[in-house]
Amino acid sequence: MVTQFAHIARYFYHSLGIAAKILFWGVPLSLLNGFYLSRSQSISEFSLACIVGAVPTLFVYPSCFELASRVMPEIGEIHSFAVKSKIWRWFSNTAREYLRKTIQ
Repeated sequence: MVTQFAHIARYFYHSLGIAAKILFWGVPLSLLNGFYLSRSQSISEFSLACIVGAVPTLFVYPSCFELASRVMPEIGEIHSFAVKSKIWRWFSNTAREYLRKTIQ
């Protein structure tokens, strides 16, 4: 969700090929999963935990990115919607009026 909201997924996930996605996202996420498994489960070997955790990680993370891109808008989309629908102007005018009242 954070990568989608902050435009990271657009440049570092959606524009990459499958091999680059696995190297850039799959390997670090598998290592994080292996670290978590070695700490919380009864798997004492870190390398074994990484291997055990790699398979579910490689199957799940593409679906997570796809779901996030469908559900969560990017910050640029939110900003352009606010500007187009004049919400930003209303918010800034309301904030100015509130500040004027509190200062006086």
